[in-house]
Amino acid sequence: MNYQRKSGGFTLIELMITVAVIGILAAVALPSYSSYIARSKRAEARAEVLKAEGWLERYYTENNRYSSTAAATTTNPTAFAGLFGSIPKTGTAYYTISLAVTGSGYTITATPTGSMTGDECGNYTKTNVEYLKASGTGSNCLK
Repeated sequence: MNYQRKSGGFTLIELMITVAVIGILAAVALPSYSSYIARSKRAEARAEVLKAEGWLERYYTENNRYSSTAAATTTNPTAFAGLFGSIPKTGTAYYTISLAVTGSGYTITATPTGSMTGDECGNYTKTNVEYLKASGTGSNCLK
């Protein structure tokens, strides 16, 4: 009697095809994932700039002037730098928020740092008389 044993396992060709498919999926997914992460960080920076704008406008309503060091309200003694220094507030920053108050106006700037340095959208800037704008040339900077 001749018994043939059926071999179990994978052939080298099957293994190579599997590795190639995984490589192709990773090559497509990784840039897409990185792009998604960058977009979410940009959205967080824009939101923080607009939140800082609201803080400044509330202060202006109460005091008839803008201030980078005074309290937001009489019950909140925390200054601008403590509220809006970097994004995120703890951990490694990827945007820093700065404020320049000049006479009757202000400029809030979100500057990319860390992993966002060199981002296609550049800085986000908001003044008391202009809409939020990006200094870069990316097509999805304000979306």
